[in-house]
Amino acid sequence: MVDGPVFRNLVHGKVRAEALTARSLAPIVKKRCARAGLDPRKFGAHSMRAGWLTTAAGLGMPDSKAMGHSR
Repeated sequence: MVDGPVFRNLVHGKVRAEALTARSLAPIVKKRCARAGLDPRKFGAHSMRAGWLTTAAGLGMPDSKAMGHSR
């Protein structure tokens, strides 16, 4: 699959067409944070959106465009 969401579900090693949801992404983020030695209670799916918006602002992207990407 070339088109569609960047972050997708994997089932038995096969990429699915649907996007990951915040509910399915949060445990992944928390597990990876714990592996990195970070407190997983401080991170979740929203952390990725907030990080993206912070990066976009730092790169000078207009707020309206960044917000359009993050919905």
